[in-house]
Amino acid sequence: MTSTIWKYQLNSVGETIVTAPKPAAVRGVGPDVHNGGKEICVWLEVVPDWTTTTRRFHVFGTGAEISLDKPLKHIGIVFQEDMVFHVFEEFMR
Repeated sequence: MTSTIWKYQLNSVGETIVTAPKPAAVRGVGPDVHNGGKEICVWLEVVPDWTTTTRRFHVFGTGAEISLDKPLKHIGIVFQEDMVFHVFEEFMR
């Protein structure tokens, strides 16, 4: 069995739902340099043949309100020109 890294593009703000094999480990977040650095992406290490599940990621700009109603884990910061974004993953309770 082998794993690979897959890239998922996120919405620039708000929630993004992705379908990925389960389990999948977050390996990084950052701008997509192949798209001029304008898109925010998350990279997951996956085993492609495994069953898929949905995962929820949230992006907030610095200073934005973050609801405490959802269980969120901060997974990274993305710098784009003069903006700073914070990427969280939502976990089931």
